[in-house]
This record gives sequence, C-alpha cells and structure tokens, in this order.
Amino acid sequence: MAVTLGHQATVNRLEAVDQLRECTRAQLEQVARLAERVQVGEGEVVAREGRIGREFFLILSGNVAVTRGGRRINSLGPGNFFGELAAMNPGPRNATVTALSELDVLIIGPREFAAMANIPGFRDALLQSMARRLREADDQIAEATDREDRSMADTNEKPDAPCRRASEGSATDARPTSHNLTPRSHRRWG
Repeated sequence: MAVTLGHQATVNRLEAVDQLRECTRAQLEQVARLAERVQVGEGEVVAREGRIGREFFLILSGNVAVTRGGRRINSLGPGNFFGELAAMNPGPRNATVTALSELDVLIIGPREFAAMANIPGFRDALLQSMARRLREADDQIAEATDREDRSMADTNEKPDAPCRRASEGSATDARPTSHNLTPRSHRRWG
C-alpha cells in the first residue's frame, strides 16, 4: 500500500461518492480526518478470508473482487465498502478482497469507525447500505429456498402413485416437512 494522500483531495473525492451525498462538507471533512487514504496496486490482497480483521474500507476509485472459499461472490467499485462487520466486531474475515485495478481506498480502524458512527450523514449512509445488503441476502435465501422447495416437490412427485388421505397412511406421512410450515410471504423479512 502506498503513502497517505492529502486531506482536501480526500474530501473532494468523498463528495463524489453517491452514498455520501447527504453528508455536509463539514461531515466529509470529519470522515477524511479520521480515515487513512491509500493507493493499492492491482492484484494486491486487501483483506484475506479467515484472517482477523478490524478495518473498514471505502472504495473511492477502482474495483475489487470478493471471493469466498476461492469462488468469486461479488465485485465492488467506487462508493462501495467492505469490512464493516470487522470494524464493529473484530473477528475472522468472511471473504478475501483483491484489487482488480489500481485502487484508491479509505481505511478506517475500529476506533475511528466508532467515531464516524457519530457523524449523522456517514452513519445514515452506512446503515442504508447495510440494510440494502441484508435485503439482497434475504432475497437470495428466499430464492434458494424456493429452488429447494421446487426440487423437493419434483423428486417427491410420483405420477403413477394413487392419492391417499392422511388417515390411510401413517401419521408421519401426513405431516408436512418443516420448510412447508412457513408461508412463503413469512420467509422474507420486510
């Protein structure tokens, strides 16, 4: 990682981050004072899966690949962030993040992250982004559950088998599996 870059240049770059558009100039100056701005070379690993992490990263320019277990699960670019879980609750990273290009990034340690959480515009942007990620993760879980339900229904169908009432079979035959107990609309959080 390269040398820290200037304060005013960092504030100017932060003004271009769409997620921070609700921040005032004074709030962006606070963020810039608390963060360290660095350049990362293409191919450099910024965070490694399984290693203890404590830093939060905000991408100002460039792109990264996010991999888990060697499988690419996401790509992030300008305005995106990662490492928020480690900054709030230090522990093993759940993914590896590798620079796909030259990267201009803010690095925020846990103490600075706690101070930034008191900056209303930054806090609101962070919470909105995290809420969006949770919503997307929930949608992916619901889709996977739906696929599993369809797959189970396909394998349980026996076109030549006669239909029978629950009273004709054992008590366990009549019980639905647990994944069918919850209506589809209740599997998603609102």
